[in-house]
Amino acid sequence: MPLWSQSISYHVGLKVYKVTPSPDSRTIAQLETALTQMLEVIEENFERRLLEQILGETDEVSTAQLRTLRFLASLPLGNTGFPVGSIAEGLRISYPAATKAVDRLTERQLAERHRDAGDARSIRVRLTTRGRELTERLSLERRAALAEVLQKMGGDKPAVALLRLLEEFIAHSQTHSF
Repeated sequence: MPLWSQSISYHVGLKVYKVTPSPDSRTIAQLETALTQMLEVIEENFERRLLEQILGETDEVSTAQLRTLRFLASLPLGNTGFPVGSIAEGLRISYPAATKAVDRLTERQLAERHRDAGDARSIRVRLTTRGRELTERLSLERRAALAEVLQKMGGDKPAVALLRLLEEFIAHSQTHSF
Protein backbone atom coordinates (compact mmCIF):
# COMPACT_ATOMS: atom_id res chain seq x y z
CA MET A 1 0.00 0.00 0.00
CA PRO A 2 1.49 3.37 -0.95
CA LEU A 3 2.67 5.63 1.84
CA TRP A 4 0.24 8.41 0.94
CA SER A 5 -2.82 6.17 1.37
CA GLN A 6 -1.96 5.46 5.02
CA SER A 7 -3.00 7.88 7.75
CA ILE A 8 -0.51 8.79 10.44
CA SER A 9 -1.78 9.81 13.86
CA TYR A 10 -0.02 12.51 15.88
CA HIS A 11 -0.79 12.95 19.56
CA VAL A 12 -0.44 16.49 20.80
CA GLY A 13 -1.61 16.78 24.37
CA LEU A 14 -5.09 15.28 24.51
CA LYS A 15 -5.80 15.77 20.82
CA VAL A 16 -5.11 13.28 18.03
CA TYR A 17 -4.42 14.65 14.55
CA LYS A 18 -4.69 12.37 11.54
CA VAL A 19 -2.58 13.33 8.58
CA THR A 20 -2.52 11.61 5.22
CA PRO A 21 0.79 12.34 3.53
CA SER A 22 0.60 12.92 -0.22
CA PRO A 23 3.20 12.39 -2.91
CA ASP A 24 5.33 15.42 -3.65
CA SER A 25 4.68 17.51 -6.75
CA ARG A 26 7.72 16.07 -8.54
CA THR A 27 6.37 12.53 -8.11
CA ILE A 28 2.94 13.64 -9.35
CA ALA A 29 4.51 15.27 -12.43
CA GLN A 30 6.56 12.14 -13.15
CA LEU A 31 3.49 9.96 -12.72
CA GLU A 32 1.47 12.18 -15.04
CA THR A 33 4.20 11.92 -17.70
CA ALA A 34 4.51 8.15 -17.26
CA LEU A 35 0.74 7.59 -17.52
CA THR A 36 0.53 9.76 -20.63
CA GLN A 37 3.40 7.85 -22.21
CA MET A 38 1.82 4.54 -21.24
CA LEU A 39 -1.46 5.49 -22.92
CA GLU A 40 0.42 6.56 -26.07
CA VAL A 41 2.46 3.31 -26.13
CA ILE A 42 -0.65 1.19 -25.66
CA GLU A 43 -2.54 3.00 -28.41
CA GLU A 44 0.37 3.04 -30.86
CA ASN A 45 2.05 -0.33 -30.22
CA PHE A 46 -0.74 -2.50 -28.89
CA GLU A 47 -3.57 -1.22 -31.05
CA ARG A 48 -2.90 1.02 -34.04
CA ARG A 49 0.25 -0.70 -35.33
CA LEU A 50 -1.18 -4.21 -34.78
CA LEU A 51 -4.44 -3.22 -36.46
CA GLU A 52 -2.62 -1.78 -39.48
CA GLN A 53 -0.52 -4.97 -39.75
CA ILE A 54 -3.61 -7.18 -39.55
CA LEU A 55 -5.47 -5.06 -42.11
CA GLY A 56 -2.41 -4.92 -44.34
CA GLU A 57 -3.05 -1.23 -44.88
CA THR A 58 -0.75 1.73 -44.60
CA ASP A 59 -3.62 4.17 -44.01
CA GLU A 60 -3.54 5.41 -40.45
CA VAL A 61 -6.27 4.18 -38.15
CA SER A 62 -7.49 7.17 -36.13
CA THR A 63 -8.02 7.15 -32.39
CA ALA A 64 -11.75 7.66 -32.95
CA GLN A 65 -11.82 4.62 -35.27
CA LEU A 66 -9.97 2.49 -32.69
CA ARG A 67 -12.31 3.57 -29.92
CA THR A 68 -15.39 3.02 -32.11
CA LEU A 69 -14.16 -0.43 -33.08
CA ARG A 70 -13.64 -1.33 -29.40
CA PHE A 71 -17.04 0.12 -28.49
CA LEU A 72 -18.84 -1.90 -31.18
CA ALA A 73 -16.87 -5.03 -30.24
CA SER A 74 -18.29 -4.78 -26.72
CA LEU A 75 -21.73 -5.66 -28.09
CA PRO A 76 -22.73 -9.32 -27.72
CA LEU A 77 -23.27 -11.30 -30.91
CA GLY A 78 -26.77 -10.84 -32.31
CA ASN A 79 -27.13 -7.34 -30.90
CA THR A 80 -28.65 -4.90 -33.38
CA GLY A 81 -25.97 -2.26 -32.82
CA PHE A 82 -26.02 1.36 -31.73
CA PRO A 83 -27.26 4.59 -33.27
CA VAL A 84 -24.35 6.92 -34.12
CA GLY A 85 -25.53 9.32 -31.40
CA SER A 86 -25.16 6.59 -28.77
CA ILE A 87 -21.66 5.82 -30.04
CA ALA A 88 -20.73 9.50 -29.78
CA GLU A 89 -22.18 9.71 -26.28
CA GLY A 90 -20.58 6.46 -25.12
CA LEU A 91 -17.16 7.51 -26.39
CA ARG A 92 -17.58 11.14 -25.33
CA ILE A 93 -16.79 12.41 -28.80
CA SER A 94 -18.74 14.71 -31.07
CA TYR A 95 -21.46 13.39 -33.35
CA PRO A 96 -19.46 14.41 -36.47
CA ALA A 97 -16.36 12.58 -35.14
CA ALA A 98 -18.42 9.44 -34.49
CA THR A 99 -20.00 9.68 -37.95
CA LYS A 100 -16.58 10.05 -39.58
CA ALA A 101 -15.20 7.05 -37.62
CA VAL A 102 -18.22 4.93 -38.59
CA ASP A 103 -17.87 6.04 -42.24
CA ARG A 104 -14.24 4.96 -42.31
CA LEU A 105 -14.96 1.63 -40.57
CA THR A 106 -17.79 1.05 -43.05
CA GLU A 107 -15.46 1.79 -45.99
CA ARG A 108 -13.06 -0.80 -44.58
CA GLN A 109 -15.98 -3.24 -44.26
CA LEU A 110 -15.46 -3.52 -40.52
CA ALA A 111 -18.82 -2.01 -39.57
CA GLU A 112 -22.20 -1.73 -41.24
CA ARG A 113 -25.21 0.53 -40.97
CA HIS A 114 -28.71 -0.90 -41.05
CA ARG A 115 -32.26 0.26 -40.39
CA ASP A 116 -33.69 -0.47 -36.98
CA ALA A 117 -36.42 -3.11 -37.33
CA GLY A 118 -38.52 -1.33 -34.67
CA ASP A 119 -38.04 2.20 -36.03
CA ALA A 120 -37.37 2.61 -39.75
CA ARG A 121 -36.14 6.17 -39.16
CA SER A 122 -33.31 4.96 -36.95
CA ILE A 123 -29.99 3.78 -38.39
CA ARG A 124 -27.90 1.46 -36.24
CA VAL A 125 -24.23 0.48 -36.53
CA ARG A 126 -22.67 -2.88 -35.73
CA LEU A 127 -19.52 -4.80 -36.61
CA THR A 128 -19.49 -6.93 -39.71
CA THR A 129 -18.28 -10.52 -39.50
CA ARG A 130 -14.93 -9.21 -40.75
CA GLY A 131 -14.95 -6.53 -38.04
CA ARG A 132 -15.70 -9.04 -35.28
CA GLU A 133 -13.01 -11.44 -36.54
CA LEU A 134 -10.56 -8.55 -36.72
CA THR A 135 -11.26 -7.38 -33.16
CA GLU A 136 -10.88 -10.94 -31.86
CA ARG A 137 -7.56 -11.33 -33.69
CA LEU A 138 -6.45 -7.90 -32.48
CA SER A 139 -7.20 -8.94 -28.90
CA LEU A 140 -5.12 -12.13 -29.29
CA GLU A 141 -2.23 -10.23 -30.91
CA ARG A 142 -2.40 -7.52 -28.25
CA ARG A 143 -2.26 -10.11 -25.45
CA ALA A 144 0.72 -11.82 -27.07
CA ALA A 145 2.58 -8.50 -27.39
CA LEU A 146 1.69 -7.60 -23.80
CA ALA A 147 2.91 -11.01 -22.57
CA GLU A 148 6.21 -10.45 -24.38
CA VAL A 149 6.73 -7.06 -22.70
CA LEU A 150 5.75 -8.42 -19.28
CA GLN A 151 8.14 -11.35 -19.74
CA LYS A 152 10.95 -8.84 -20.37
CA MET A 153 9.95 -7.15 -17.10
CA GLY A 154 10.39 -10.39 -15.15
CA GLY A 155 7.26 -12.44 -15.75
CA ASP A 156 4.36 -13.06 -13.41
CA LYS A 157 5.47 -11.28 -10.24
CA PRO A 158 5.87 -7.78 -11.78
CA ALA A 159 2.78 -8.38 -13.95
CA VAL A 160 0.62 -9.19 -10.91
CA ALA A 161 2.04 -6.20 -9.01
CA LEU A 162 1.31 -3.89 -11.96
CA LEU A 163 -2.21 -5.31 -12.27
CA ARG A 164 -2.93 -4.67 -8.58
CA LEU A 165 -1.61 -1.09 -8.79
CA LEU A 166 -3.67 -0.36 -11.90
CA GLU A 167 -6.81 -1.88 -10.35
CA GLU A 168 -6.33 0.23 -7.23
CA PHE A 169 -5.67 3.36 -9.29
CA ILE A 170 -8.79 2.76 -11.39
CA ALA A 171 -10.94 2.08 -8.33
CA HIS A 172 -9.77 5.25 -6.58
CA SER A 173 -10.11 7.30 -9.76
CA GLN A 174 -13.70 6.18 -10.27
CA THR A 175 -14.73 7.08 -6.73
CA HIS A 176 -13.00 10.48 -6.81
CA SER A 177 -15.13 13.40 -7.93
CA PHE A 178 -13.09 15.65 -10.21
